[in-house]
Amino acid sequence: MRRYTIAAAVFILAGGFTVMSGCAPEDPVLPPVLGADGFVDSGWVEYQAGNFSLARELFASAIEVDATYAEAYLGAGMSSLHLADYWSWASGYFYMAAQQAAGGNAPFFIQSENQVQDSAGTVFEMLSDSVPVLPRQYRFQALNDGLLSIHLIDVVEHTAVTTGVDSIVRSGSDTWVYVTVAPFEFDTPDTTYDIWIDPGFTVTYEYTNTPLSGLAQIGLDAMVGYSILENSRQSAGDMVLGSGLAWGAGLFDGSYEFGEGENYDTVEEIDIVDVHCLAAQHAFSDQAFMIAWEIVKEAGYGESLDPTRPEFVYELMLVIESMQD
Repeated sequence: MRRYTIAAAVFILAGGFTVMSGCAPEDPVLPPVLGADGFVDSGWVEYQAGNFSLARELFASAIEVDATYAEAYLGAGMSSLHLADYWSWASGYFYMAAQQAAGGNAPFFIQSENQVQDSAGTVFEMLSDSVPVLPRQYRFQALNDGLLSIHLIDVVEHTAVTTGVDSIVRSGSDTWVYVTVAPFEFDTPDTTYDIWIDPGFTVTYEYTNTPLSGLAQIGLDAMVGYSILENSRQSAGDMVLGSGLAWGAGLFDGSYEFGEGENYDTVEEIDIVDVHCLAAQHAFSDQAFMIAWEIVKEAGYGESLDPTRPEFVYELMLVIESMQD
């Protein structure tokens, strides 16, 4: 781009001098104008060549030309993943890519709900009862569709005893929230009770909502890129959001491939197994082992694991690692 700018400046100066001297050129040769499409095409070329800094500059130039260009934001985000100094920029790029892919609407909404366990124990369905080996896992159907991840969950008993809970949401035709609950105890003079999500307990939570049905390929790729970013941040990343984004993209498109059907379909080899692996890595890092197991099983891995075995967590880790091959 700088070469074009310099050439243009030299040409203008030379042309001005010629006009003043009375000798205008008959057929001036103008420098090519890339435009937004040209900047994006050049950006992917440089990206594939491993010139990520230049690629990001080209995508940023496309954004300057057209601030609604979803693919330009995606390319800038993917390029930033390879540049440690620009990790703080990548989240904004991916968010904007998803926003433009969703027709200019905000791709993620933070909302809140609460639900109360009934006397029959049907609101929160217990899936695992493996005390003392593992915490128990519950699931419940969300009141709204399109959820990707849950944040700031509290299980509140009527005596105001509270415990934090981590969870991931499975998005799809049936929106289930999977909750792994660590026990907390009441001590009485006679005995100690393990307390879980019993009748009368209220679960209050905030959740990330996204219009999955309205996202195009670029939007799904932006979700996956955002998840990769959270994984790259390691302990500073949001493991719950990262897992939810990758898992949601894979569930929305059960045969997901990065860039499928788009101009950039050959720049990255990310498929449905990679997406499930990424989601499982996030959940495992957050010690949500049962959720990680649910994710890998959806990809056809780890179905024979036994969560009651003392070696379960180690064996689950090996399964996740095998998905990277």
